[in-house]
Amino acid sequence: MGFSSWTCSCCGKSIANKYAKVNAKFSSAIVVLPNRIIKESNYDGYGVFGGEDIFELIGNGDRDLGIDLYFSTQDELEELNITAKKMFDIKIVHTHCYNESMTYRYIKPSIQCPHQGFFFDEDNEDLI
Repeated sequence: MGFSSWTCSCCGKSIANKYAKVNAKFSSAIVVLPNRIIKESNYDGYGVFGGEDIFELIGNGDRDLGIDLYFSTQDELEELNITAKKMFDIKIVHTHCYNESMTYRYIKPSIQCPHQGFFFDEDNEDLI
């Protein structure tokens, strides 16, 4: 199994995992949910923030459903006969980018990190 990560909703840089050889501030993040936040000081790279699995949250307790809801198109979901809707969009912010006035409603969704929060090259030298 590979790593999974997203980009910061504010700065657009990777939410790096704790195994990456980058500045530790990039693995400290806050997941902003519609009704609360989850703090993570050292992201593990597997979708768990503050002890909570982001895919289980999306799938209302069902991790596999959450993965399907996040990664599948509507047509694919219909083919799988899945009628559930994801609970929320993933919105993650680096701790150093976050301020308490930020609310779920006004933060844009995070996108999948093309580097999986780990596989960086010289183009990402600002993370080092």
